[in-house]
Amino acid sequence: MRIMQLMRAPVRSARLRPFVRSLWASQPGPGATVRPGAREHVLPTGAMHLVFRLSGPPLHLFRDAHDLDGQSVGYALVGGPRERFYVRDVSQPCASVGALLHPGVALPLFDAPEDALAGRHTPLAELWGASAQLALERLQEARSLGARLDIFEALLLDRLA
Repeated sequence: MRIMQLMRAPVRSARLRPFVRSLWASQPGPGATVRPGAREHVLPTGAMHLVFRLSGPPLHLFRDAHDLDGQSVGYALVGGPRERFYVRDVSQPCASVGALLHPGVALPLFDAPEDALAGRHTPLAELWGASAQLALERLQEARSLGARLDIFEALLLDRLA
């Protein structure tokens, strides 16, 4: 039984490689179930991530294990470089696509200084405006992990153009 299907992909475009370290897509497998109250501690990596949640609820984060309320961040977000762990809700399976970004990409990709994104999760709409929702909708329409990765790479290239 596979609970999560994950596909990692090398960055194919030479133009994108200076900005993106790796791409990935995931979706719930046939054995995935709802696990009420399940949380995951996410350790800091010092890297920046761009993530689109394509199904399920929006990303919900907690400051620590004692935080009962947390906050919803949305479906499209930038996880800035962090020095401290955070806790995320993993109680419901979801499909996602994301990129691990190289240092120094905040200005060309998000038109924001990197230190403004550090230590927090920023809704992508704050950085890309309405095009964040359009990108999310395009990714949600794709039915396979491979198609999602192709669309995601094209979206990133368009953004850098």
